[in-house]
Amino acid sequence: MVLNFEKYTATGNDFVLIDDREERFPEGDEELIRRLCDRKFGIGADGLILLQRSEKTDFRMRYFNRDGREAEMCGNGARSVVLFARNLGLVGDTCRFESMKDLHEARWLGGFPAVKMNPPRNLRPGWPEWELETGKVAGFVEIGVPHLVIFVTDVDAVPVAALGRE
Repeated sequence: MVLNFEKYTATGNDFVLIDDREERFPEGDEELIRRLCDRKFGIGADGLILLQRSEKTDFRMRYFNRDGREAEMCGNGARSVVLFARNLGLVGDTCRFESMKDLHEARWLGGFPAVKMNPPRNLRPGWPEWELETGKVAGFVEIGVPHLVIFVTDVDAVPVAALGRE
């Protein structure tokens, strides 16, 4: 299989981007996506993004995590796919695109693509929801995809790796 792709980075995340307007990429092939994103034996990336046609907006963004599973959205991936669309000549200084769940707007700000994120939504009303083993209070909020939010008083003192594993 010959696969044309580009690799973009945004704020430390990197992505394999594919112009899939003809919808030929086998997006159900999780193993292929895992192999492409593999940093030792593939291209290496945090995720794979397909740019596809849309009847509602300028284009559609399909985002797959490096494990091969499709996700609703990725903010840094969205910035990358907007730049990709511009480099393909599909959009100008502003655009609209769709993801799995929402419609999004983007524009150029200071020479870079800026994506207007939808307002955060509580996934579970009444958060903070629970107390972690470390004594930290946490809850979920959605800003395109679910995020775990942990409330702390001193960000510099947070053991990020340990909390991530928990």
